Amino acid sequence: MKNNQELLNEYLLSIVVEKGLSKNTLLAYKNDLTFFLNYLKENNTLILDIDHYQVNEYIEYLQDNKLAIKSIKRKVSALKNFFIYLTLHENFKYDFSYFESLKEEEYLPKFVLQEDMNRVLDSLKTDTFIEIRNKAICELMYATGMRVSELVSLKRDNVSFVNQTIKVNGKGAKERIIPFSEKCSKWLLLYLEKLKTLEKKGNNSYLFITKNNKQVTRQEIYILIKETFEEQGIKNVTPHTLRHSFASNLLSQGCPLMIVKTLLGHEDIKTTQIYTHVENKKIKSIYDTIMK
Repeated sequence: MKNNQELLNEYLLSIVVEKGLSKNTLLAYKNDLTFFLNYLKENNTLILDIDHYQVNEYIEYLQDNKLAIKSIKRKVSALKNFFIYLTLHENFKYDFSYFESLKEEEYLPKFVLQEDMNRVLDSLKTDTFIEIRNKAICELMYATGMRVSELVSLKRDNVSFVNQTIKVNGKGAKERIIPFSEKCSKWLLLYLEKLKTLEKKGNNSYLFITKNNKQVTRQEIYILIKETFEEQGIKNVTPHTLRHSFASNLLSQGCPLMIVKTLLGHEDIKTTQIYTHVENKKIKSIYDTIMK
């Protein structure tokens, strides 16, 4: 199987031959797609394994790196053309309707107001094992602001109920400790109690598993979050939206930016500063609601 760089090199050669691009245009394509390849390398991912959930994560990664909307659009456009080439020349299948559905607001960091977040979380049913698990997942994601990739890789021994903290393995294999709320602790404990009934089906050390005792996937989390919020009339919510909302809520309560930086696992304070802009949008949204 060809590696990511080989696929990119072949694509760049093909567009030079077929489209006769100028050096500057070719360089722009190369830079935009190399940026994407570097992102995949960080996440140990092959291009041919990509789905639209991971493209969504990539867009959120671009947002976190404070790229201008124009730059994000250009990078996504370059990615779409690359994917078209891959579907024609490689064993690659992709749902291009995702690119067509992207709206202007998709390129901006999104957040959910705290009162709406509480309403959604309180609306979750908790009658079955899966419903209790889903409730625990949603509560934990909002209580900690962790990335979806961090959530699915959590092990049970990452959780300390004594200290009410959770150990997260972030980007670059860097560990950080995040506290969680009493409410979150309640649902995690209940989930783990219910989980004991599945132990006879096999041992699995991951914190969140399916009813078949398998590690829950990022795709399953994306679908869970999307459907949970849509049921309450809030569209286009992703796991990363909960991360944005977590940070925005902390800042609105007066939490210092450096603490938010530590909790989110950012290396650069500039990445965290994006949430100050999100908070300004939140203030404007509340004002418009009151004054309309």
